Amino acid sequence: MPVQVMVLGATNRPQDLDEAVLRRLSRRIFCDLPNRQARKQILDVSLACLTCLSPNTAVLHGKL
Repeated sequence: MPVQVMVLGATNRPQDLDEAVLRRLSRRIFCDLPNRQARKQILDVSLACLTCLSPNTAVLHGKL
């Protein structure tokens, strides 16, 4: 049975990738930066595992 390997890379500076990397990673997907709502959702998911946050935390007060 053949083994398949997927390599996934991410950077916020694609213009600085060298030619060897670009040759090996043939498919490129460019994504825009997240907007305010998307950033809040990312934080909500990332912080969901924390059970005790400071009452002064901006996320809890909706001041993101």
